[in-house]
Amino acid sequence: MFVAVMVPYQLTMDAMDRRAVVPIFFIVVGILCEVAFVVDLWFSWHVRESQESMELYDQQLRSVYKKERMLWDILAAIPFYDVLAVLGCSSWFKLLRCIKIFNLGSYFNELNRRSIANETTSFWHVWMGYLLVIYWVACAYLAVSMDAGFGVEWEGWLPSQELVISDPQNPSSSQLALRLLRGLFFAMVTFVKKAYCPEPETASLYAFHIGVSFVGLITMSYVIGELASLFISYIGLEVGFRKNYIAVELYRARLRLSDRLKARTYAFMTSLWSSHAGVNYEELLAEMPRAIRTSCVLQVSTKPLSWFVMKVIAPVCWEESHKMDEFTRSVAERLRFECYPRDESVVTEGSIVRAMYFVIKGHLSMQSRSLLDRSVGLRNGSYFGERGLLGCTISAYTVRTVRACDLLSLSSEAFVQVLQGHLFTRLALKSDELPANVEGMCKALKTAHSCFEAFAPLHHIMLATDPLEWHASFNTQNSSTLSLPNALEAADNSGLRAQLHQTWGSCKTGEHGMDYYNSDRELLDYIRSDKDLCRRVFPEKHQELPAEDSSRTKRVREGEAQPVSTPPRPKRTRKGG
Repeated sequence: MFVAVMVPYQLTMDAMDRRAVVPIFFIVVGILCEVAFVVDLWFSWHVRESQESMELYDQQLRSVYKKERMLWDILAAIPFYDVLAVLGCSSWFKLLRCIKIFNLGSYFNELNRRSIANETTSFWHVWMGYLLVIYWVACAYLAVSMDAGFGVEWEGWLPSQELVISDPQNPSSSQLALRLLRGLFFAMVTFVKKAYCPEPETASLYAFHIGVSFVGLITMSYVIGELASLFISYIGLEVGFRKNYIAVELYRARLRLSDRLKARTYAFMTSLWSSHAGVNYEELLAEMPRAIRTSCVLQVSTKPLSWFVMKVIAPVCWEESHKMDEFTRSVAERLRFECYPRDESVVTEGSIVRAMYFVIKGHLSMQSRSLLDRSVGLRNGSYFGERGLLGCTISAYTVRTVRACDLLSLSSEAFVQVLQGHLFTRLALKSDELPANVEGMCKALKTAHSCFEAFAPLHHIMLATDPLEWHASFNTQNSSTLSLPNALEAADNSGLRAQLHQTWGSCKTGEHGMDYYNSDRELLDYIRSDKDLCRRVFPEKHQELPAEDSSRTKRVREGEAQPVSTPPRPKRTRKGG
């Protein structure tokens, strides 16, 4: 592009053959462009084709280059005008360097091959080409004027004598500016036809004027057509969205839906357009290559996904760090994009847990009638729905959107595939197998508290209990106190292996959507509530734990108004029987 601008300028306005800072700078840049032409020719000739290049370009690069671009590159790279200048020929042969402009389209395609903003980029390319043609016509007009002679008045077809440069070694900046503006005025008149244009004086000038007018007409037609196509392509998303919206409206009218369901549908369509311009991002991600799609998902879900892996998977991964990265990429490959409007339920209390969600945009509120006294807010970087993901658990929470949200969902089937695809997670799911470095793991997890903190998050995902039974009462007669930490610390490796794979009870929810226990006391309260669980955790004792009052059991007793010792239910009898 620099050569296409500077060569006509040197031929028609300023030769720049004087010793000054600005001319020397432009001459040096021109020499560098000549070197770049030669390097480009050598590089394009030595390009080697491969399977990856065929997949990217869908054509044979070397064959296409020989047919379409090689001739123009040779004419632009070989300095014919230097040889001809020695022989005393005209300097107009320098225009051969501008012939490389025919390859401009292929260069633009290569630069924008991985660009997403195709409409905007194409818009600027069209305008760049249009202005370049106008500039060339202006330079051609000045060249014809130099050959035919300048006129005597400003209103004539030829420029005035005032534009003649009296001293080429020190041209006036005002004269150079007037020459450029006079040429651009002629080019705009012939292209747009919206200004006064005097008649040429000779037949040759008439022929030149007619030819330039025809070129201007063709150029304007091309530019208008390209801009119209870009505009249609730009509004294509809106047109498609409006068509789908009309189809949804007709469908709603035919089914006679309730006003509440109509309002929910309208809110979803409005949110889809206002937030995403009607674009289904999941379809776009599905069309991308696997590696690019995974990178995009990792980019937008770095915070919640890394937090989930650190809390749930990192404690059971005693391998190298790259194993964690591979696991994270495996999870990202199976995430699906979902968007929800305001005041819409993502998870409903009492429904079966089928997926967990990572929040990448928006604000949600998590509530529970049985576990939470007040709602918990979830924002960007949070995740929820992981409890009981692999056990078809009934959800104990209701998660509703406070604002429009963008979420990434991970289904239980996809998560199982990820766990089975990695050695350390596949072995951690089995009760009779542990990784090879179990010795180091047992040394690091010295206490029951550290052992529980390491393995509880993963087992919460595997939990398959009914949350409606979390506040069950239990019998405390003939029971003695037994310390849970002491019992766990006294167990051997086999007991530890069995205890680590038990299903431990309910929990609370933190600010990042992560489940946890506040203390061993709460865990003790829950284990005390289940006889079978007590026998599995304490196989040697076969006895129940004492029913000590905790905040959770107190709430249960106050709500149920039942004694701690539940008597057997009497048999029902018929009246009069």
